[in-house]
Amino acid sequence: MPVHFDLIITADYPNLVAEFRLLDGNGVQIGWRQTDFKSIPVGRRRGLFDLRDYVWIYVEEGRESAAVAEIGVCIAEDVLGGEIFKKLWESEAQRTLRIQLPGASDDGNYLAAALARVPWEIARPSPDKPTLGERNLVVRVVHEMGAPASEPMELAAGEPLRVLFVFAEARDSPPLQARQERLDLLRLFERDIYPQRRVLAHFLTHGVTRERLQSQIRDNGGYHIVHWIGHGHLNRLELAKAGGASDRISGEELLDMFTNPDVGGFIPRLFFLCACHSGIILRVKDWADFVAAAEGKDPRAKDREEMAIEVEQQPGFTGTAHALLQGGVKSVVAMRYSVRETYACELALEFYRALLGHTQPKTAAAALTIARGALLQKRDQSRFEVCDHATPVLYGAEQPGLALAQGRSPALDERRNARLHQITELTTAVHEHFVGRTWELAGLGADWMGSTSGAEVTPVAVITGLGGMGKTALVAEALAVWES
Repeated sequence: MPVHFDLIITADYPNLVAEFRLLDGNGVQIGWRQTDFKSIPVGRRRGLFDLRDYVWIYVEEGRESAAVAEIGVCIAEDVLGGEIFKKLWESEAQRTLRIQLPGASDDGNYLAAALARVPWEIARPSPDKPTLGERNLVVRVVHEMGAPASEPMELAAGEPLRVLFVFAEARDSPPLQARQERLDLLRLFERDIYPQRRVLAHFLTHGVTRERLQSQIRDNGGYHIVHWIGHGHLNRLELAKAGGASDRISGEELLDMFTNPDVGGFIPRLFFLCACHSGIILRVKDWADFVAAAEGKDPRAKDREEMAIEVEQQPGFTGTAHALLQGGVKSVVAMRYSVRETYACELALEFYRALLGHTQPKTAAAALTIARGALLQKRDQSRFEVCDHATPVLYGAEQPGLALAQGRSPALDERRNARLHQITELTTAVHEHFVGRTWELAGLGADWMGSTSGAEVTPVAVITGLGGMGKTALVAEALAVWES
């Protein structure tokens, strides 16, 4: 039988003190600890609250793994303490630890918000011992909040579960591996999920604007799962404007795209945010104060410009993940820090294999733990950074209520390659290594495909240019993305 724990953390920000109470599955207190964070050296404190930047800035090359292991020991000994850590460590059976943070989203409680960023699953008794995560402890974070404004979508009898993958990028941002990741995900669904589950996966990519996203949601009756791949900022996700310029949206604005009556009011049950910093719950304008406090400095001091993260605006919102939960999304997987794209891509593949493809589908919490464990076992760790494994975190419910119907996916019955005469060179197989042309495709997406309500959509597109420039490859990719 799985064992469930609750860790209730009450933070006293002015004194930098937190009280930890560990409860068993019956609500009985089995461990207690009061931690004075002023007693923890400043460098270690920075590692607790901001692990990736700590490793990047303060750890010399070649010592990254050792430094992360030391932070894991610090979490076990200096933060949780022996009594609590021993209870979490002693079994290797699957256990769930629910982190409860009263006041984490309150204005000014920077310590509670910072504690949401602590990677509890990397705690270990010594650097040479496995972590709690490696000993099958599933960790999820729960925030205090009011009743959600809306209820998420229910899966009707016989209805396929719909999954939307959004690849969002702007013209001047670092390019995403959108094509490779889209093909890898599509192969996973076609091979491991579609033959046994009534699931449909749709992909929205290349110059995704607010209008195209809303049209996609409305025209398909909403989605039960939304997976967002893109660049993230503090409480900002990136979309594109017409023409490709960056369009940053807050968590509240993203939620409004799903709750807007003009779209249909479709609230997903699960949101997976493969975007840097999407799990932060501090307000942007509070970040410098938090870093100052974490480093033992007076947050009111004037000499902290070097610590402030540059942003275009200073919105007074909580983070993207919290906004989605408050709006009715049951479960949100988000990123505590920035994350390498290769790790995020492979994490998604393993996550959906466990969530939707296993003979006995796993909960969102277990699927994330299995995915993280699978990547830890990869022989070639050079494609990942040591902090990547501590970056994803689950907020909200362990099980978002995805009622999976047995049977063949309707996607396998759709008419494929419906052109009357198959032209060999107009297939993605011939252009396996097609790269670039993102913004040519984005232009086609905006002007030729557009949205169903857009008066600007043109029914004919002409691809012209000198021979050998890749016109046919561009058309083949456009057909692969939009033929349906």
